[in-house]
Amino acid sequence: SSKPMLDNVLPFGTKVGGLTQGPMFIGDERRTAGSVGVLLDGEIVIDPMVCQGCLALSDKYKITDRFDSLITELDGRPPLEILHPILKEQEENGMQGHLFAGLSVDSSAVRPVEEKEPSLAPKFLVRHIMALAPHGLQLASEPDYLNDDTEFSLVVFNSETAMVELGLQLKEAQQPLAALKFSCNVRGASLYGRNGPESELVTKTWDTVPMVGYYADGELGPVGHRTYVHGFTSSFALLRKR
Repeated sequence: SSKPMLDNVLPFGTKVGGLTQGPMFIGDERRTAGSVGVLLDGEIVIDPMVCQGCLALSDKYKITDRFDSLITELDGRPPLEILHPILKEQEENGMQGHLFAGLSVDSSAVRPVEEKEPSLAPKFLVRHIMALAPHGLQLASEPDYLNDDTEFSLVVFNSETAMVELGLQLKEAQQPLAALKFSCNVRGASLYGRNGPESELVTKTWDTVPMVGYYADGELGPVGHRTYVHGFTSSFALLRKR
């Protein structure tokens, strides 16, 4: 199925969280695998805010030919022919950061419980680019994430784009009663040179909103109507009254 596994197991509600390494303990019992979750129901609404930290470098191009997750044509042209001039210009401008693929997602699918998809869920899915060569663009993405209507854009991730994108999302969000934050362990001192700038921005925006969370090795959150595991992401659960 093209539907992510978590949505198969829990085909309802909004899922936000983070993956961790190491064992878990239930009382005195040690577990090496599993999951821990909290189900919130009733008068609580979860607004997911998935910040993948990327901004677009290119226009959108339709994927017109591919083999599994190897893209061989964008708008009928070889990917290298389209992307090489963009990459050359960015190199000349001294661009810093990581390059990723921004993939459009299917917004026509029915969301199981909510009447509409979360307003803050991004409309594109960020995935790693493994290689760009004359024979095509290889993505680190499951082939099921791609279809005949998928569009591709080249996006960049760095400390500046991460903070800009977070700021844009905060401006669109409704102030919550409380917030949970699950951030990739990259989005700390290794990215910003110090810990805490993202939390500081949230506090500056909503100075009375309590927030807790942790650094993760994979972040959960919706893109469009589906839940994905992300990298390089800060995934928020914004809690408010229904």
